[in-house]
Amino acid sequence: MHIDSFAESVSNIGEAFDSFNERMEDFEKIYVKMLTNVSNRKLKTTLCTIYNPCFEHNDMERLTYMLPPNPNIKKLQKRSVTALPIFNNIIFQEAPQVAGFFVCKDDDG
Repeated sequence: MHIDSFAESVSNIGEAFDSFNERMEDFEKIYVKMLTNVSNRKLKTTLCTIYNPCFEHNDMERLTYMLPPNPNIKKLQKRSVTALPIFNNIIFQEAPQVAGFFVCKDDDG
């Protein structure tokens, strides 16, 4: 999980970007390894981007173990939505190398 990074202290925005760059690189390594394993098995596979979180949902009890203690839910929501494209960009870059790729848009969104 990368949600713990939202509690990390930094001195400036540059350090925050450095921190997310490290997390991005870690995610990319793990994601590419997973795609390679799936591709090697020649399994039918569907790849999806990561959805926008909804930390204000009324059924969050099952996820509380992943959250920092006493989280500011509104801030957590904003930060998560801001950081999400960092990880989804990797998915968009790597997915076409495994199989055909298309984008679906949720009509509700």
